[in-house]
Amino acid sequence: MVGRKTVYTWREEDPAFAAAWDDAIDEATDMLEAEARRRAIEGDEEYVVSMGQLVKDPKTGEYLTTRKRSDGLMTLLLKAHRPEKFRERYDVQQSGNITMNITQDDDAL
Repeated sequence: MVGRKTVYTWREEDPAFAAAWDDAIDEATDMLEAEARRRAIEGDEEYVVSMGQLVKDPKTGEYLTTRKRSDGLMTLLLKAHRPEKFRERYDVQQSGNITMNITQDDDAL
């Protein structure tokens, strides 16, 4: 086992180790993004629950399932890959003068 401080020292002192570290982070991030995309598009199979009970198909007696997708992950992916269209825009511009009137009551703030 290697201590955390040791690997951070290696990263600072060894360019090849630092490059391998960065590659590993990129690869892991690619895997996370792929899983987020899968959950957003394909989703996961979940049992249907009603009033706290699993629901069975009356004809087959099998438990019913549904495919649950993640709208939140889909939103994040759209914001990441098409920010010009899907990101929140907070473009505030001020032109002209701003006038402030300070009264005695404002001293209490």
